[in-house]
Amino acid sequence: MTAAASPEKPGAGSTTGMPAGEGAGAVGAARTPHEADFSLVRPSRLTWRQMERMHVTFHALAQRLATAISRSLVTSASSALWKLEQMRFDNFVTQLPLPAALISVVYEPLERPWLVAFSPSLALAAVDRILGGSGTLAEEPRDLTSIEWTMLEPFTQAVIEGIAAGFAELVPLRGRQTGRFSEPRLARIASDHEVVISGELRVSGEVPESSVWLCILPDELEPLLQEREVTDTPEESRHRHHLSQHLLLTPMNFRALLGSADMTLGEVLKLEAGDVIRLDQRVEDPLVALVEDGAMFRGKIGVLAEKLAYQVQALSKARHPHVDS
Repeated sequence: MTAAASPEKPGAGSTTGMPAGEGAGAVGAARTPHEADFSLVRPSRLTWRQMERMHVTFHALAQRLATAISRSLVTSASSALWKLEQMRFDNFVTQLPLPAALISVVYEPLERPWLVAFSPSLALAAVDRILGGSGTLAEEPRDLTSIEWTMLEPFTQAVIEGIAAGFAELVPLRGRQTGRFSEPRLARIASDHEVVISGELRVSGEVPESSVWLCILPDELEPLLQEREVTDTPEESRHRHHLSQHLLLTPMNFRALLGSADMTLGEVLKLEAGDVIRLDQRVEDPLVALVEDGAMFRGKIGVLAEKLAYQVQALSKARHPHVDS
């Protein structure tokens, strides 16, 4: 299936937590966002309309995330949606860096947990910033210690609240952390083959360039997305109407079948003027009409304005299987 292609480029409309006039959004505009390759075997749970609504939500989330990181670490951070796709849970896990910094979060009133993963560079930079450092020093990726996880709690809580704020127009959420992990495969919030929504947001500014990943189980969001599917813009409505009008003018071939008979080549070669061929069609049976070689109608032959005519009596079962004989 599709890779949930965005109705707009993922990098477009990148957001920032920086005050106006300090280069807000410049990072997202300068990059070329990754677009996943099309694959017929890629899993798909949500429709493209529902994914379109998720794109709108994730762009709002990017803004809230930048604000949350900026306020939590007292710095300037930018955030932009980089990728948004549907994939199997095991594929989400394998795309994460090792070691990783993950937290599981339950967003009430939803019941199933989500995963939030941070690049090690962002998690370590946050610890450094909390300790009074600049938060920009590069450090080799490593597992966080228990003390560092405890120190990160205000930061992770700010991120949890930022994500909830990003989803506010879709559904009001209240998040609470339920677990933390350094090994992604230990964060078992779904079975390997279950389809999840994977969103990657790129973070930059006065923090190391890094990513925040969000893994969402779509089953509880699906009804909400169906209720709030994105409607067509006026331009899209005009285009749809224009297309439908052109489709209605498409020429089609209509043929009424009188009947058929099976004959051998020898029998065909012996035919002469005046011979009668017995067809398989009974006199009282309706005749089938074909449109572009597909059985569409059943009816009878008559005469209209001195020409043979066909009167439609019923729709063919081949077209509408529920039609009674």
